[in-house]
Amino acid sequence: MELSSLWRKPRIGLALGSGGLGGAAHIGVLKVLSESSVPIHAVTGTSIGAVIGGLYACGWTPDKMREQLLSLTVEDLYDEKVNSRLVVRRGLSYLFRLIGRRPSPEPRLAFTRGDRIAAHLRAWTGGRDFSDLDIPLAVVAADLSTGRRVIFTGPAWAERMRRADPSSIVVDDVPVWLALRASMAIPGVFEPAFIHGRPMVDGGLVDPVPDSLLNPLGATVSVAVSLEGFPGESAPIRDIPQLLSRSVDVMSLTIASLRSRAHVVIRPGTGDVGLLDLDRLPDCIRAGETAARRAVPAIRQAMRRPWARRINSF
Repeated sequence: MELSSLWRKPRIGLALGSGGLGGAAHIGVLKVLSESSVPIHAVTGTSIGAVIGGLYACGWTPDKMREQLLSLTVEDLYDEKVNSRLVVRRGLSYLFRLIGRRPSPEPRLAFTRGDRIAAHLRAWTGGRDFSDLDIPLAVVAADLSTGRRVIFTGPAWAERMRRADPSSIVVDDVPVWLALRASMAIPGVFEPAFIHGRPMVDGGLVDPVPDSLLNPLGATVSVAVSLEGFPGESAPIRDIPQLLSRSVDVMSLTIASLRSRAHVVIRPGTGDVGLLDLDRLPDCIRAGETAARRAVPAIRQAMRRPWARRINSF
């Protein structure tokens, strides 16, 4: 950290992690931080964290996000006209027969194309570019061709990102909605987003809680929200999307534990939330609120002493 930063007002950066629908907890965190007058000067996000962070950077309030999220149905998430619960719970054989009755000139790469959720993302963000946002934003995806981390951000921040990590691919010329679509493309559930000819998927494969990107966005105090966790050995896997999502979580958990250097790490502990468990969203939001309230004193302490690198978890 530069010495000059010690005399500047602290700039709070918030990194929102991956974690499927459990990411509704991010809304609760944002709500409590807003109510506690903790300013947010930069946001990074992966997967569902990218979606929530992107909407926040577009000017959405936590209450508006909560209202929108709780109004979603399974049909809003998947393109298939059939009942999505029925498809996934009859297993792969039913899915393959279904695909066989609906031939396509191109092979299917996942359970759903992702066109419907992409349309929602485009509408929710108003088609904005990163340079149009209220606060700096960086979004993470994974490039399946090379295994490298992909960082989506605005032109004003792209060169700083490249200097911070030359091994990552930095993209600064796509709209926000497309970056969010790439970041949340869980392999096998949503088809990859092809950007500049590269197949890009869920950023949880390479950087589930991207707090390392906050400093290049100008943050001096970093707060991370980590959703990784497992329900225990006896918890059943109920459907195909949950199987695929938990497979990503296996990789994400290890990566997150090794990488995090945030001043404060908030762990809402949402448990095992499947990709169809929309009825559990209110509980996830409340879990985020509870964890954030516990973390607020530590965040304020970090604002007073940004040079202290000790991690506090809540």
